[in-house]
Amino acid sequence: MGTNNGDQSDPPLTQVSRIGTYFSSAATPAVILSYYEVLFLRAEAAERGWVGSNAGDLYQQAITAAMSQIGVSQAAISSYLAQPIVQYKGGQAGLRQIWLQKWISLFGNGPEAYAEWRRTGIPQLQAGPDAINDGLIPVRLPYPDRERSLNREAVEAAMARQGGATLNSPVWWMVG
Repeated sequence: MGTNNGDQSDPPLTQVSRIGTYFSSAATPAVILSYYEVLFLRAEAAERGWVGSNAGDLYQQAITAAMSQIGVSQAAISSYLAQPIVQYKGGQAGLRQIWLQKWISLFGNGPEAYAEWRRTGIPQLQAGPDAINDGLIPVRLPYPDRERSLNREAVEAAMARQGGATLNSPVWWMVG
């Protein structure tokens, strides 16, 4: 799926999708928490046994809602859901499917997709070939200089509790 960061090759046009008008239109709404994101969260909770709903049904509803929001036809949605790789498997494989489809659905919401990747580790991403961060994708943003200068003691105490504050220091809720 996609391409590696920094990949300069030109794939054949039959192997890429262009960004649709939904994402470039000034009329596209700014969404804070979408219906499909709530459905993905509920699907994850159901798969983990936290709620009594059916994870597979919620997973399909989430994908359908995400695709419908950007104007994908019902026929195309049905075709997508019918693919063996998309059909819900359940268990740990089901969680990985929920996380991947949620990450895909967050296209256009980079901060949330980035948070989901750090929370789940899905999908497997790699730093670009010219990365200057020890070949790693940054997982933490630095404290702002203003915060460091006006609140030095608290920032230093927080960094000590967190085990550092480099771009490679994981946030507390991050996987592995």
